[in-house]
Amino acid sequence: MKAYEDDRMQETRDNALDILKYEGDIEDTVVELRKKWGDVVSVLKDKRFDEIVNQYSCFSHEIGISALGQELTACGYALYNLDEDDIYLLELIPQAEMGAFEKKCHKYGQYCKLLKQPHRDFGIQARHIAPRKQMPRMQMVWPNDNICYITRGFAGYFAYGEWKQESKTEWQGTFIVDLRVVPLQPVKFKTKKIHSFIYSKELDFYAALYSTSLGEMPVAGKNPLEAEKWPRVCDLSVYDKYEFQWCGHYLCLGDVHSAIVHTMTEQGVKYVSRIILPEGLIYAPSFGIDGKGTLYIVMGEYSQSKIIRYDDNGKYITMPFSMSGYETFYTGSSPVPNTTRLLLLHEYTVSNNSGIWLEPGLLDLDMATQRCRIAPLHHIGDGLFRLRIFYEDWILIEGDHYTNGNRSDYARLWNWSTDEVLRIRPGVFGSESFKALHALPDGTIVVNTHQHTDDILSLPEDLWNFLRMASRPKKLGYWLNYPNPYPNIDYLLPPVSEDVSLMLAPPYVKTQITGQQPVEKITPKECSTLSVTDGVEITEGILKINGQKISLPLSYTTMVNIFGREKVVFTHRNMQDDNGKMVQYDKRSFLIWDKAGVTAIRNEENVYNISVIYLWVAKNKKSISSLPAPTGLFDCKITVDGTLWSKKADMTTRSGEMEIVASASGGYMEITFARTRDQKITWQNYRKIMVENFQYALIKRDCIKQLEKNIRIGKPTKNLTENVHLLEEMSEAFLVCMIQALHAGYAMGRGERYLKSNMLLPLTEAAIKCIEHGTIKSSDMLSVYSGCVLLNCEKMTMKRLSEIMMKNGVRDFVFDTLIRYRIPDWEVTEYTVFPEVKKWITSQTKSRNMTEARAALQKISCISENILIADALITSTF
Repeated sequence: MKAYEDDRMQETRDNALDILKYEGDIEDTVVELRKKWGDVVSVLKDKRFDEIVNQYSCFSHEIGISALGQELTACGYALYNLDEDDIYLLELIPQAEMGAFEKKCHKYGQYCKLLKQPHRDFGIQARHIAPRKQMPRMQMVWPNDNICYITRGFAGYFAYGEWKQESKTEWQGTFIVDLRVVPLQPVKFKTKKIHSFIYSKELDFYAALYSTSLGEMPVAGKNPLEAEKWPRVCDLSVYDKYEFQWCGHYLCLGDVHSAIVHTMTEQGVKYVSRIILPEGLIYAPSFGIDGKGTLYIVMGEYSQSKIIRYDDNGKYITMPFSMSGYETFYTGSSPVPNTTRLLLLHEYTVSNNSGIWLEPGLLDLDMATQRCRIAPLHHIGDGLFRLRIFYEDWILIEGDHYTNGNRSDYARLWNWSTDEVLRIRPGVFGSESFKALHALPDGTIVVNTHQHTDDILSLPEDLWNFLRMASRPKKLGYWLNYPNPYPNIDYLLPPVSEDVSLMLAPPYVKTQITGQQPVEKITPKECSTLSVTDGVEITEGILKINGQKISLPLSYTTMVNIFGREKVVFTHRNMQDDNGKMVQYDKRSFLIWDKAGVTAIRNEENVYNISVIYLWVAKNKKSISSLPAPTGLFDCKITVDGTLWSKKADMTTRSGEMEIVASASGGYMEITFARTRDQKITWQNYRKIMVENFQYALIKRDCIKQLEKNIRIGKPTKNLTENVHLLEEMSEAFLVCMIQALHAGYAMGRGERYLKSNMLLPLTEAAIKCIEHGTIKSSDMLSVYSGCVLLNCEKMTMKRLSEIMMKNGVRDFVFDTLIRYRIPDWEVTEYTVFPEVKKWITSQTKSRNMTEARAALQKISCISENILIADALITSTF
């Protein structure tokens, strides 16, 4: 212990383990910890730390390393970080020496932070995270011949890669293996280094490259096991950076100097054309075809690459437009059959209070007209992705396993005929790293993963059923039209268009391209002759329209497919501010199907979905304020949980996630698709409270700013005492309205992103204004901190708010507990005005039973009626 007091801090820093903070990987960190201290601290080799890796591999590196630190405390060790910037400087200290080490850091002014999980005491094991359900697979066994094999790619029924003796460090050659034969029997190439196999299902033909002194040269044939005997396709070769792929019946090869196009048949090469490219290109060209089979070659420029259209037999022209930004066909493309269109990936901007990043979307581009549209791939994650045809109607959007890691989807599968989307998410392969997914021509699926030094090929037992059960079923949604022709598009998503001619069906429905409108399926005259399945039926939370089960949330596309093309109406409400000026608020987008007698309201968080539908049944109906009515009637049957609505009586009920309100006098039935967190009142009432209080709060905020400005420039509208009193009243009203708006928004089920982007900043501002100009109630401050916890308030914002409150004497044990959820090193006071809540928090510190904890919390009268505070306390404690 004396050594810690005498030696210099720099020596300790030099001996610390440095790890990247943000780009780090928890598994690599455990490996480095074992290398550094494994011989001295034998507990690091325990399997429990491998379990931590499995459980936290899908979380950020910061969360994972906190879990490691927490687990080490249970073993009698403390893991410290000595750097507060972009790296970790890790020091592992026995528990008995913690005090001396911290004193030494304090003496030399050294940053020192104990790494452990917030709200868990020293000595308790890390929080257990239930691992994601594993994909059942049968591993394909490599031969036990003391040779290491690694897969580099797939082609048809085969995989190819490199091999070496286990005792060697460098790869010694290449191999090909037939995936239909198990155990695997790789065939090593002896005379040629053949690689980069590709397969054309259209021609049932394989091609590959082999290395020569002149560069990479193409060969082709039917049986890859005999690739060494294949003839050369041509005498041309490529160097260094090159691109090699099939595009229909074209075998394309290119480098920075030229693009080589082989026109192929089932027997072999028919025609070879070489296109000399301009000098100074940075990258090799990329290739793609549209649905008519026309080949396009994108030059490898840094940005806005020019496009060549190849018309066969060596004829080609340069297109009048170029690619947008940095886009090429490197990330893959897919033709839209029988059209001049193709699909590729286009990145668009996503932003919230946490920052701005890019996510990929499916871009549907017409190469003849330059019209384009995009379907966002929501929440796929930030990273590199590649698009390709997978099997039959399935398109694969596959992540780059070298760069993406475990914090974005491994891949997504989209079916162009059904619009179904399946996710392959991190964790489904356990501790193995995902590399690739391949479909053999007969439909057999092969998964390629990697663990440590092992390359693993496996056969999923039932991939499609597993993916449908592992995640909620999703649809791609509808497409957004770019108003300008390609490439004059930017990184912002285009607005929702009133023109649905290019927005609705998947791109492989040819009729949508011609601009034809969907058929109107329900009209008043037709309703009288409909069968018993026509109409609306709601049974135990299941919605059926015309006998068809409708998945929830109800999508815009589904409504248009049922009722035809809609018209769009925008409405707003008015409120008078303190100066007598009328202010517009609550702007909403309504969809109206006049002939069908249906009105719908778009979801404010996701315009692809519908929040509410109104079925208008009365002939003498009148348009309610802010609720436009259609000209026609919905004259079909409406059944709710077995009861046929007579259309002459009022009805109020719930069925699953739906709230149904029927008004005979109003002449309509309202069906709300509500996912309320608290069902004390209806979703519609919650929403009314939210929008009215939020708008009133904004009005008060503007009045406070104007009054502060008048006082600052010496233009008080009243005497000083009255101004101070007015500021106090307005500030308190500002805070109360923001709290009520947030509580209503949270209780009605609004998402974290919506609430955070719209309400978090005004909420904290209201609390600060209230403490500046008056006094603040403890109950109000409890709601403010609860909102900050549930909306993941940024640490700097939370710290600023908490420090302002502390300087003004607003401290409480419960407040500090909530603050520590976002700022782990925040000191906690013992004083409280909520003794029952403090007793509950103290009793739950070492508990793992959330159900019992929530039940105990509901017994506290000041908490049980407020779901916002209750959920925040549960979140911050567990």
